[in-house]
Amino acid sequence: MPPTILITRPQDAADRLAELLRARLGRDVTIVISPLMKIEARDEVPPLDRIKTLVFTSVHAVRAFAAMSKRRDFACYAVGDATARAAEDAGFAAITGPGTGADLVTQIAKSGPDTPCLYLRGEHVAYDVAKALNSAGIETCSAVVYRQTSLPLNALARDSLSGANMVIAPLFSPRSAKLFCDEIPPGRNVFFAAMSEAVARVIPSNRADRIDVAKCPDIDAMVDAIAALWSRANQLEGDGPAQ
Repeated sequence: MPPTILITRPQDAADRLAELLRARLGRDVTIVISPLMKIEARDEVPPLDRIKTLVFTSVHAVRAFAAMSKRRDFACYAVGDATARAAEDAGFAAITGPGTGADLVTQIAKSGPDTPCLYLRGEHVAYDVAKALNSAGIETCSAVVYRQTSLPLNALARDSLSGANMVIAPLFSPRSAKLFCDEIPPGRNVFFAAMSEAVARVIPSNRADRIDVAKCPDIDAMVDAIAALWSRANQLEGDGPAQ
């Protein structure tokens, strides 16, 4: 049987990834979408009177803040290309970062931004940008502008994991990796595409047939990693049962 790609990103991001994969692998590729998190924007605008510079590390933060405030008169840093595009679409003049929170902190510290900075974030973050910037001498506060509410896998996803076909799971954050691995049925191993080494470290070795880490932390590199796993899974299916 052909492998199933099981996407657990929030719905909008999952739909976008599915379209990228269909464009890359063909319209007949088997994809199941089962978001493990629901994004819920908050409606309380953080204090902005003293703020000079905004820092975003996710598209969700950009969209949440843009919906709650009409102000666009800030300097603005975005962690990578996708977040920068979202910021520019929302009306900000964004400076694009190298792709990770840690590298973004280095970039901001070197550029010497106007302060205070405001780091706009979700309730759960893998890396505390505000703490790191303050440690580097850049005055920064943070505000939670959206929540990531966890969701269980849906019936289609559970059926895929309980079936005989190979499953490829792209994972984009340590939290989503933990949520997903907690739901894998006993004895079931999966091919994983991990956004970063931090994500890969969360995946138990006894849950993985294979873990491939994207060459860089962006959507194009993740599509490459998923496509490579998909090709490998198809080869293994052609050769007989995976060993």
